[in-house]
Amino acid sequence: MEATIKAVTKKMGVWNLAVMACTLAMSLGILLVYARHFPPQVPLWYSRPWGEEQLTSPIWLLILPGLSELLGGLAMLICKKIIKDEVLKQIVLGTSMTIQVILSLGLLRITLLVN
Repeated sequence: MEATIKAVTKKMGVWNLAVMACTLAMSLGILLVYARHFPPQVPLWYSRPWGEEQLTSPIWLLILPGLSELLGGLAMLICKKIIKDEVLKQIVLGTSMTIQVILSLGLLRITLLVN
């Protein structure tokens, strides 16, 4: 039983790397294709009050793929160096992959909104 859990954790680590690569490729691809069509300001800070406070320069959109990659890398590092429990490793990796996809979809949403 323990060998099965370790195998699943190892597969999730590989999946995390795959999600990191796919979300980075998708995010950078979107930014490269649509960058010249962006207006001078795009909405990014949705937690701020509606209006001009939500707007920022399009260069700030690079935060989303950067944060996604940072999160995926930290999850891998934490799972390899700190966490000993296999189930907790799976939870950390699963959460990391979910957040990476959400960040990439957020970038896609912003891009489709302004174009």
